[in-house]
Amino acid sequence: MKVIVQVRPNKDMRRILFEHGPGVARIRKILRNAVMTALSLKAGGAPLTPRNRDRPSSRSAGDLVGTITVTLVDDHEISGLNREYFGETGPTDVISFPYFGPLLKEGKEAGQYGRRELGEPAPAVEGPRAEEEPFGDIVISVQTALSQAKEYGVSLERELALLAVHGALHLLGYDDITPDDRDSMRKAEGEVLNCLGYS
Repeated sequence: MKVIVQVRPNKDMRRILFEHGPGVARIRKILRNAVMTALSLKAGGAPLTPRNRDRPSSRSAGDLVGTITVTLVDDHEISGLNREYFGETGPTDVISFPYFGPLLKEGKEAGQYGRRELGEPAPAVEGPRAEEEPFGDIVISVQTALSQAKEYGVSLERELALLAVHGALHLLGYDDITPDDRDSMRKAEGEVLNCLGYS
């Protein structure tokens, strides 16, 4: 599995990462490590539901191949994605776009965040190209993460790690729609964050 972390060229976001966090390069390492740790610990652990039955939650981490892209954006950009793909107004903290199984509302392609129609199976790719195929995208708002970090009394670094883990768990098939789903998601997040050294 390959994880790419990119930061939009936005001066305000970069300023936030330097003033309230360890800087862009360190954040990239932290988020890459958070996603890889979530995949290593939780692949195969997502409870099976009708919404995630087509996702690769039954695979072990060693079986997962492809690329996950984590993109740090501002509230304006994530608000647009939230409205376009989910019909919600305003910013959110993290959005995940899996490249397999039921993805978004019916008839909606994932644009830059997805390459196939709803329900269309991922093509089988083997050999050296397999890791180049997209597995999913995670989009995180730095501004919302900073607000939440202040509200919860945690570092920006920890909040961004949590959001990356949350996004990775969604890609593995975890959900947070029902109270039981939320409990499973929170437990999995806690296990991964503990392994990363965040309490």
